Amino acid sequence: MSLLISMGLFALVGAITPGPVNLVATNSGARFGFLRTLPHVMGASVAYLIVVLTAGLGLSRLLEHSRQLQLGMAIVGGLFILYLALKIASAQPQRWQADDLQRPPGWWSGALLQWLNPKAWLVASSGVSLFILNQDDPVFVLTSFASLSLLICVISVGTWAFLGQALQILLTTSDRQRWFNRIMALLLVLSIASLWLSDSHRFIH
Repeated sequence: MSLLISMGLFALVGAITPGPVNLVATNSGARFGFLRTLPHVMGASVAYLIVVLTAGLGLSRLLEHSRQLQLGMAIVGGLFILYLALKIASAQPQRWQADDLQRPPGWWSGALLQWLNPKAWLVASSGVSLFILNQDDPVFVLTSFASLSLLICVISVGTWAFLGQALQILLTTSDRQRWFNRIMALLLVLSIASLWLSDSHRFIH
């Protein structure tokens, strides 16, 4: 029981803290509402389940020994996040009720963002190292950790989407919408920049 609690707390900290997936969910919740953001929430959550299972099955060890693969994933993931930041920053002000011509991020968008998110792989690999390795029944523990991660990811990303919807009452003018989009885009850029800077020493040496 104590192991489950520890895994749950670890998964919560990894999922609820600000990151690319959560920031996009917040922006989508503010622009399109909670319900229309749910596909993004579910796509990102299922994708994280796959990330945890993949890390537990050994890809994390491969990443540890392949700087080229790490660098490639970091570059591709960073460019995709920067692309999303550009789209958010350039989004035009709109009337929330008349948003039929624009679409919220869908299931595959959420999944791809999660798969290319360096934070997701870092958290999953750390969790596997902490809770899965050296267990008497690693398959059962990995299944438990992955299931907890899925549930907590749905709750956490969903919370950010709901927070975004709550902000709609403040975003009633074009200027406020523009500033909100720019701030969210800047936070996205900062999130990937911080990860790049923290990992840069591994690629330099």
